[in-house]
Amino acid sequence: ETAGLNGRCPLHPHNNYLAWFADFGGVGLGLYLLLASRWLRDMARHRRLLQADSLLLGLALAIIIRLWPISVTPNLFAGWTVAPLWLMVGWFYAQLRSHTKNI
Repeated sequence: ETAGLNGRCPLHPHNNYLAWFADFGGVGLGLYLLLASRWLRDMARHRRLLQADSLLLGLALAIIIRLWPISVTPNLFAGWTVAPLWLMVGWFYAQLRSHTKNI
């Protein structure tokens, strides 16, 4: 019965912040908040690029939706449910770098 539960666990909704706190304590939650704030800071710092590039804006919005604190999201620790978030983060920074390396 436990194997069935583990197989389904990534599919039910979690609050990311509560999950990080429960699994890693205050230190882990603090580090996750630091990471998320870095992403948001980079988005705010390059807001003019976000206005000019619709792909960059869409990627930023996809990340913000996953970081929204009162939403429920899939577990960040299961491979396929977290893959879209890391895809959007990597793609966002690659697109941002393609714009800023010439500046």
